[in-house]
Amino acid sequence: MNGKEYILCAAWKRKEPAYGSDGTDIYLVETGYRHGDIYDRHGSDLSTETGAMGFLTSKCRFVDRKEAMRIAFEAGQVDESTAKYSESLADAINKIQYVGQKNVDVSAGDWRPLASEDLY
Repeated sequence: MNGKEYILCAAWKRKEPAYGSDGTDIYLVETGYRHGDIYDRHGSDLSTETGAMGFLTSKCRFVDRKEAMRIAFEAGQVDESTAKYSESLADAINKIQYVGQKNVDVSAGDWRPLASEDLY
C-alpha cells in the first residue's frame, strides 16, 4: 500500500497483556476478521473499557475506531462516503437522545468510527 500505514484487522484489547512485550501493541490485543469473532474466542479475556475495540495497523499499532477510519481512508481502503458523516446523517444523529448520555455532536465531514464490515 505504497508504504502507508493501513488497517490489517479488527482488534480488541485484553484485560492483561499476553506473554510479554516487544514494544508493539500485539501483546495487548486479540485480533480477528471481525470483533464478534474475537469475542467468541476470547470473551472472558477481553477488556470492557471504553475504547477497547479497535483495529491493528500495518505498523502493529492498536488504534481506536475513529483513528482507524482516518487511516483506512488515507490508505484507500474506504472511500469518503464510507469514511465521513454526510450532512443528513449528522443531522439525524444529532437529533437522537441517547439513553444515559448527553446528545452527541456530529458534524458533516467528521470521521465515522470504522467497523470491520467497512473493510470486507
